[in-house]
Amino acid sequence: MTAIGNYAFYYCNRLTSMNIPNSVTAIGNHAFDNCGSLTSVTIPNSLTTIGESAFYHCNRLTSMNIPNSVTYIGDNAFQNCTTLTKVTVLAETPPTIYSQTFTNRAHATLYVPHGSKATYEGANYWKDFALIVEIDSSTPITFADAKVKALCVANWDADGNGELSMAEAAAVTSLGRVFEDNDDITSFDELQYFTGLTAIGANAFF
Repeated sequence: MTAIGNYAFYYCNRLTSMNIPNSVTAIGNHAFDNCGSLTSVTIPNSLTTIGESAFYHCNRLTSMNIPNSVTYIGDNAFQNCTTLTKVTVLAETPPTIYSQTFTNRAHATLYVPHGSKATYEGANYWKDFALIVEIDSSTPITFADAKVKALCVANWDADGNGELSMAEAAAVTSLGRVFEDNDDITSFDELQYFTGLTAIGANAFF
């Protein structure tokens, strides 16, 4: 699969999360339009394009991580996403967006790569975010699930500051069975930061 077509999940209002596979390069127009229960979307590093109104009125999305492969985000893509208050963009060059791409940007924080804040501050519409913050490997990861954060901090917080940074996550080579028998865990999208993993062993999430 290389693309999610136009209107693919239109009005799927019981859909709560989506992990888009790494082969996908484009999300079509209105693909997740009015998915009102959607709280979590994982976008792969293969993606280059997010279409018009792709996540229109997904008003339970609170954060969005956009990989450095994305170069274009269509008009109205995140319009009426009223709870979207954290947007992380990993590209040093700002992707193309429009005036209505992020309509909540006046109430949201934009996280950008270290050294690129000035570029985003000078870019149309990106500059309108309430706050623009540079990130680097020492930046703490924001976890959606408090139990997952507690387990990660307990096992891999090397500097003992009560947080797990991107660098600390990247240094992990094995999850072991840390998450076994934790049947109250609801999400672990932050697994994307554990880039040092080469495999997930048997019973890891039993």
